Amino acid sequence: MKQITSFRGLVNTSDQMRLDWRALVQADNVNITDTGAISKREGYELARAGVFTGAFSTFDYTRAYLVTALDIQTFDGESIVGLTSSAPMFWAEANNHVYYNNGVDSGVIAPDNTVALWRGAPVSYGAGFVGDDGLNRAVLFDTLPSGTDVIQFWKGRMYAAQHMPADDQTAIWFSEAMGYHMFNLDSNFILVPGKVLMLAPHDGALIIGTEARVYAYSGDKLEQLADYGVVPGQHWSRDDAQTLFWTVRGLCAALPFANLTERQASVAPGISAGGTVMYSGGQRRYLAVLEQGGAPFNSRLPVAVGTSVTYHKDPDATTDFLFDWSDYLAPDADAIAGVQWFAELPLVVGSSSNTATTATAVVSGGVVGTQKKLTCRVTTVAGFVDDRSITIVLVNL
Repeated sequence: MKQITSFRGLVNTSDQMRLDWRALVQADNVNITDTGAISKREGYELARAGVFTGAFSTFDYTRAYLVTALDIQTFDGESIVGLTSSAPMFWAEANNHVYYNNGVDSGVIAPDNTVALWRGAPVSYGAGFVGDDGLNRAVLFDTLPSGTDVIQFWKGRMYAAQHMPADDQTAIWFSEAMGYHMFNLDSNFILVPGKVLMLAPHDGALIIGTEARVYAYSGDKLEQLADYGVVPGQHWSRDDAQTLFWTVRGLCAALPFANLTERQASVAPGISAGGTVMYSGGQRRYLAVLEQGGAPFNSRLPVAVGTSVTYHKDPDATTDFLFDWSDYLAPDADAIAGVQWFAELPLVVGSSSNTATTATAVVSGGVVGTQKKLTCRVTTVAGFVDDRSITIVLVNL
């Protein structure tokens, strides 16, 4: 009899009948240790009850702040500043000072929990200085631009995102170096397509997550990392040299960019998320807290015949695609008698099978950056012949 020496964790992206013994098809309230053992998940006690719309912990875990509809509170319940807007709150931290902003309310929380204003009137610096050309070199700096929401520190500057719905793009303003309240709105900005939902720092780049894409901004260029977006919320967290964050396809890391969960587990990403790296029992885990919603992404889900679907596949992966012909066959109480498969090269159909209502092909091959078609042709017991096709996009997963 085979012995299970370690478990792989939850695997729900492949046909359960094809999984080895180490894969779990359900993993509720359990942890998988670094040696592959299963342990019961620890329980937790309620620390604070209330209607909270946001929360933030300092990097050293010595202070935590909770957001209600009326104010920002310490974890012990002390109100430190009132709020005029219920819009989602965004946070950033530098030099033990916590900066907060929701587009209307903004400020800076000092280590002693006193609050200072951040947004104010424009200020002129250098008035009276005259250059060689005889022009006054005074510069008018704005403080935090109104209408910004997502904020982040990176490379000694404050970055603040402002979405422009009419153009569906976001201006990311950045402050003067070490001058977090000084923004030159004439020149210090970059433009990003779509609505920015996340700004996450990394030593090599500022990671920018929108509704539909993930980018890396190195200071002089914007590079796309993924053709899918992030979930709204405060979910980025540092783990040694990597920055982890939650996307519509699960947990990702940068830099270099990698999707850490897509091959093995597929879950509904939620309509908002909070996340952090936790240290417990000598192990590190990423904890995601989701507001329920969204659709799980899984390139191996059954293909419903009659729909136009695009699937993603890694060129190095061997993947099964199941076509469900049930709705097509039901009106005539018909059934599948035979199946033929046609794959555009370099895709290869290695093996196939079918039931009375479904057809499955195991597909390998492909080249990154290309799109290829996979066609399923069925002959029914009643003598009907029909084709259905899907598009497979080849990407590194």
